Amino acid sequence: MTSPKPSLALQVQQTFWSSNTYFQGDGGSVTVSLYGDSSSCGCVTASVTQVYVEEVGMQFDWQRSSNQSYSTKVGENLTVGSTTAYVIRISIPANVSVGPHDYTIYYIGQHSDTHSLASGSLQIHDANEKVYNGLLLKVQKRLDVAANATFQSKDAKSWLNQARTTFTQARTLANTSEFQDAVSQLKAASSLLDQAYSTECCVARFEFIIH
Repeated sequence: MTSPKPSLALQVQQTFWSSNTYFQGDGGSVTVSLYGDSSSCGCVTASVTQVYVEEVGMQFDWQRSSNQSYSTKVGENLTVGSTTAYVIRISIPANVSVGPHDYTIYYIGQHSDTHSLASGSLQIHDANEKVYNGLLLKVQKRLDVAANATFQSKDAKSWLNQARTTFTQARTLANTSEFQDAVSQLKAASSLLDQAYSTECCVARFEFIIH
């Protein structure tokens, strides 16, 4: 992005992300805090005190080929020494690759001139990791409850042991970032727990009937 230098330099003072972690398919926002600084622009006259900003935007690497970006309309003058924050809504594509993605923060001036302000990188996580994180606690709690239960049936105990083994396999897979398979294993562990309770219930009912 090349354009004439504005007489008043704008700097990105801070960026605030709406989440600490972003997954494939996530939505969110970035708050960009801009500071009007005349000391770094080589201004020789004190009469230059403001610069017009039409919009502030952010472009990620997956948007460059189509020349798209996320932006927010501003339509106001920023004055020297002032700091103003703008919120940019972003949306992570579900099919974007897992890993770091570069971005550029820019603003558009009065004459549709584009000025690059800052650049950085955002780590995108596997959508299956998000599902895994949610299931992990649920299955762990179910296993903790089952550990305090007294299973009389040999088959029920066997299902419970299988559930524990499968749960451990899920965590091992997650440690190597194989989250899709890890999710499948967590679901399998939950089903095995269902089977354990169902078997125990049937045995208890049968024993009640024959007595």
